[in-house]
Amino acid sequence: MERVELTVQRRTGLKKGPAGRLRKDQCIPGVIYGKQFKNVNIQIDNRNTMVLKKINFSENTLINLMIKDEDAKLSVLIKDCQIHPLTEEVVHIDFINVSLKDKIKVKVPIRVKGEAEGVKEGGMLQYLTKELDVECIPTEIPESIEIDVTALKVGDSVHASDVKFPAGIRLLNPESDVIISLVMPEEEQEEVAPAEGASAEPEVIKEKPKTEEGEEEAKSGEGKAKEAKATEGKPEEPAQDKEKGKEKGREREKGRGKEKEKR
Repeated sequence: MERVELTVQRRTGLKKGPAGRLRKDQCIPGVIYGKQFKNVNIQIDNRNTMVLKKINFSENTLINLMIKDEDAKLSVLIKDCQIHPLTEEVVHIDFINVSLKDKIKVKVPIRVKGEAEGVKEGGMLQYLTKELDVECIPTEIPESIEIDVTALKVGDSVHASDVKFPAGIRLLNPESDVIISLVMPEEEQEEVAPAEGASAEPEVIKEKPKTEEGEEEAKSGEGKAKEAKATEGKPEEPAQDKEKGKEKGREREKGRGKEKEKR
């Protein structure tokens, strides 16, 4: 892997005031953390930070760090880089001293290789993560992890288990993690087709069940129909015969009244 050389010097003023003056003098304050020695406060000349800018302040690049006027030469990695939110200038850098024989955990960026078949069809690559966690000795830290996406079609995905690593590098992410997927843009997705066996025709609205009132009306209608059927075929009594019957009844009533008066 790539290594860079960086020269720094010890820093004595540890308060905010001295740190601010250092920045005015074109120097960046920093700290080296290590297990084998006490934390070392340092300052870095801006001219020396050019080597760090070339590697984009990468946290997975091994740095040979030398302290000015001392014989100390340390193998370090950038642990944290603080950047001013407005000026975007580096205001502080933390380094961590590592042993070249002991395995460490680092994050390695992903680099895509090739043009996916699904992209040619209008799809797009969706990144679920842009770096992976690995464990290895510092001298074997890869600059990036290459993933070939040429064969990917719409709906395909690359899982952590699909990535091949050189010997000595162990993946720390769960193998089921999805790294990259190839999807169609939402605005271009076609309407969802009906499931197999389902009818594509519009649903027929069935007749609503009758209410209680409707049932009673139906029943009364059935009763009237039965009565009409029962009387069907019987001769209707003429109106004149009805009137004659009524007159005879009235005469009988008058005769009975006269007999009572004679008695």
